[in-house]
Amino acid sequence: MYIKKILNELGIIPRKSRGQNFLIDENIAKKIVNFASIQKDDLVLEIGAGVGAISGGLIEKARDYFGVEIEEKFVDFLRTIYPDLPPKHFINKDIRQLDLAEIFTNTKFIIVSNLPYSISSEVVFWILKNRQYIKAVTLLLQREFAQRLAAQPNTKDYGSITVQCNLYTNSKLGDIVSGNCFVPKADVESRLIKLEILDTPRFKIDNEELFERVLRGAFSTRRKTIANALKASLCNSNSALGFRLVPEDLLHILEVLHIDSSCRAETLTVEDFCKISNKLGEFY
Repeated sequence: MYIKKILNELGIIPRKSRGQNFLIDENIAKKIVNFASIQKDDLVLEIGAGVGAISGGLIEKARDYFGVEIEEKFVDFLRTIYPDLPPKHFINKDIRQLDLAEIFTNTKFIIVSNLPYSISSEVVFWILKNRQYIKAVTLLLQREFAQRLAAQPNTKDYGSITVQCNLYTNSKLGDIVSGNCFVPKADVESRLIKLEILDTPRFKIDNEELFERVLRGAFSTRRKTIANALKASLCNSNSALGFRLVPEDLLHILEVLHIDSSCRAETLTVEDFCKISNKLGEFY
């Protein structure tokens, strides 16, 4: 329970607003590091380094290590216990505000994190946006969310973020972790997932912004057919597409692509969504 002792000494009370559940099980910490498959030439970036539950294992495995932590007291603590690392390698910042170009240039790196539940979606989207800098990602996430990232079509977990992960990465689920392995105890189970960034997207995308809008529209009302869901989001005067799409054009696009307009979003493949987005781009 040394982590409880450190938190007390630092005067830190875990904040629910930041989703702070600190890993206290050393065996799970080792599993996270091993699951990341870090090689001796790899650079590693840890998100939410905290009080270093997995930092030591990462530092030992990697050629070089950087830790990002929003809590200043933790950054000061980490600089103290790892004096051999340059102080600048512990970055006091919100990962969502970090400009990776300032740190990494020609070498891609590996991300490892016991990620706070409250910002999981935002960080995953941030990772996908910054994928040009990243080789692979190992995350410990809420179990249901991890399973969403790796879900298959025609399942309840399949959604917009699933499609984007499948387009840009290969995913692999790992061990399930009990809430008892954290302090404070987590109310839900966690699960490991690894995302290996593809050199190029699995399918061609002409316009990423348009593709994301199609996904948001398609999954915004899951009970609607794909035609009705896209009509509601794309065929109205408030659409931010930069053009006005009429329902007849949308139905024609689905017909040309041999996509049943009465199907639902969760039945479509990643390739289907790419084709819809690209065809929309051709029309306008």
